[in-house]
Amino acid sequence: MSIRRIDLSNVRNIAEVSISPSQGINLLFGCNGSGKSSFLEAIHLLAVGRSFRTNRIQKVVSAGAATLLVFAEYLDHASNIVSLGVERGSDIKRLRIGGRNVPSIAEFARVIPLQLINPDSHRLVDQGARYRRQFVDWGVFHVEPEFLPVWGRFRRTLGQRNAALRGGTESDAVISVWHNELAECAERIAELRDCYVSDLSPIAGRYVKALMNRSDIEISLQRGWNAGEEYESYLNRSLQADRKAGFTQRGPHRASLQITLNGVMVQDRLSRGEQKLLASALRLAQIDLFSLKTGRRCVVLVDDLPSELDERNREKFMHYLHRLRCQVFVTATARKQIPEDAAPIERVFHVEHGKIQEVV
Repeated sequence: MSIRRIDLSNVRNIAEVSISPSQGINLLFGCNGSGKSSFLEAIHLLAVGRSFRTNRIQKVVSAGAATLLVFAEYLDHASNIVSLGVERGSDIKRLRIGGRNVPSIAEFARVIPLQLINPDSHRLVDQGARYRRQFVDWGVFHVEPEFLPVWGRFRRTLGQRNAALRGGTESDAVISVWHNELAECAERIAELRDCYVSDLSPIAGRYVKALMNRSDIEISLQRGWNAGEEYESYLNRSLQADRKAGFTQRGPHRASLQITLNGVMVQDRLSRGEQKLLASALRLAQIDLFSLKTGRRCVVLVDDLPSELDERNREKFMHYLHRLRCQVFVTATARKQIPEDAAPIERVFHVEHGKIQEVV
């Protein structure tokens, strides 16, 4: 499972580029601002339909251009060649699979399972619950086909309850009409997430041990409301408090992955460097579990690895990433910053002023 060819145009400072990457590890090196991250951003757009650097697509489109284009040939798990394309602009959002338009980003995102490790990866450990919830939901989305439909049902029904709560004129009986549907969806979402985290936990423990030489870090799911309480019971009990707040305060939309060290939240105990290493270990575990569950392999983007890890830990990280046999795109300002003894680099590209040239 890998990208065989990728063509892009009008992505930031990259006017036009076409390359055929290796199925293994690909290194892109060049000065800051040369276009390395922009190339990874294009792959992210191709796999997810959006940028990882900004929510404003016009910032990604080259100055003077109306739209950006990214096209690729992707070899799937059955060795079929799948063509993918994305065109984005201020008023255009066109996603295509095999020559047909795809209206759903979710359908588009299922084709290329993509993992990103970049200088913001530490947010998984030291920032808000939404980053950890997104981490869990990436895994559940890619291994449990049931997850997205039930999550969609929950979000739609939650929106209806919240609108009624804000309106202030609906009776308790009217608002309670949505409680059964919300509870059914919430309990199932919690069950799917909990099963996923239970499967991930021992694998994460092995990577934490390998990268950090620690065995005292644990992960568990906080489902978003009181443990042991049925969600419908919570909804009924909290109705007046939710009326006052104007929204449903607890539920799977407030879930989080709890990461602790001897029972204490890790952000209170680990240095920034250790947090980055822990985030990397968790990503490796998730990539590993995805392969075990599906028989497929991720495409992995590693942006500016030297800023994430010191030399010794870069070597360990690349060693374990190589063992997962994924297609990898890794960037650095200098070729020598990526240790080839730990993981053979199959293709090297020099990036300069938005141009990408393979180095033999």
